[in-house]
Amino acid sequence: MSEIIIKAASEEHINDLHLLYRQLFKQMAQLQPDSLREADQDGIFLKNMIHAADADILIAIDKNDVAGFLLVQESHSPPYSCFVPRKSAYIMDLVVRDEQQGKGIGTRLIEAGKEWAIQRGAEYVELMVLANNDGAIKLYKRNGFQEKTFTMRADL
Repeated sequence: MSEIIIKAASEEHINDLHLLYRQLFKQMAQLQPDSLREADQDGIFLKNMIHAADADILIAIDKNDVAGFLLVQESHSPPYSCFVPRKSAYIMDLVVRDEQQGKGIGTRLIEAGKEWAIQRGAEYVELMVLANNDGAIKLYKRNGFQEKTFTMRADL
């Protein structure tokens, strides 16, 4: 296996990010077609995340190609008296090219996201995952994530 390099994305990577978001949104739509659909990610959103002081898009480079990315952002406890005030990081999105999956790239991106969070003084990292995304759930559990809350829905 070639050497995977993890680094922050720049605007030159936006086309690759668009392709990866198409893959992610297609997979999500297949898992939950009643609430999610295939879409393109907004280019302004990507530029804002690339330049944000409190977020980063970390990309995995394999043989000069973007093999995947992780979008991570600083977060804080809600301003309610019942919450213990804590600084955290939130993984908004993680995707690895279909043909690159199973090579440890997702784990490398998660590790880089955790290190990013530690450098910013975060106490923990959290994320949300579709309840029926078994592959992603296994990846996250292998990397130390555990269930803390459940989101439930009642269709009307």
